[in-house]
Amino acid sequence: MIRPMGNQKALDKRVPSNPRYANVSSKLNTGPNMRKILSQYEGTSGPNARNKKLDEFFVRLKPSTLGRLVEPLLQAEESIYRLANDDAGSVVSVVDSSATNDGASGNLLILDLRSFERFDECHIYGAKHYDTRELSKATNNFPRDVYFYKGPVDGDKMIVIYDEDGKTAPAVGNAFVEKGIENTYVLNGGFLGACAGCPSILMGQPPSPDELPALMHRAGLKMSATGSVCGRGGPPGTAASVSGMSHASARTQQTSLSGFVPSESGRADSKPWK
Repeated sequence: MIRPMGNQKALDKRVPSNPRYANVSSKLNTGPNMRKILSQYEGTSGPNARNKKLDEFFVRLKPSTLGRLVEPLLQAEESIYRLANDDAGSVVSVVDSSATNDGASGNLLILDLRSFERFDECHIYGAKHYDTRELSKATNNFPRDVYFYKGPVDGDKMIVIYDEDGKTAPAVGNAFVEKGIENTYVLNGGFLGACAGCPSILMGQPPSPDELPALMHRAGLKMSATGSVCGRGGPPGTAASVSGMSHASARTQQTSLSGFVPSESGRADSKPWK
């Protein structure tokens, strides 16, 4: 009989912890993420509590929860745009160097699955267009950003996808998870759900208040009785929801929601990813 060498349960050992430092947390602020939001609901079922369907491998996300993640970035961007109106010396002395980094430092990636024409007309702030036909390719199914944001479902990074009405995105979300993108989140109600639940995070020309109820009814979605659940005022896609309409075109295609400073050319790339 051959006896194995060493301790067979070596990998089951827990890392020793010191109760003296049990309440010490990191002081590094990496921005809003799902872990911080869910920590506010510790001991409860959470903001997105529901019975998970057996055929869904992704995580569903409410428009209000997405709004809580996106709105701080909009506010931070507006503060930088206000600094841009000051003299160059004050901008250099106040704006932190990390604010001008590229999108590789964020923790939230939003992908729009609709046609590029619909995406160009109006979309969620910071979203990038993604053609679902790329999933049928043998290789190179995702843009480079997806591989940077790829991670475990309980990590800090998120990949949120949405369609027009939340009907086709679940199948795409399952395909994402099957291809190794575990931290895939699908927005409930899709674009129309965001229009009804959190219109302040939209960029472009969203459906008018008269058209939205008919579009929601046609898609089988219910309008919220309380209206918008986000804290920012003003009509969606207007200068009241973001600071300055002249800057709106420069905000449409920021790659990761953390690189919210406009590029040197003054406008973002509006071409779809290929």
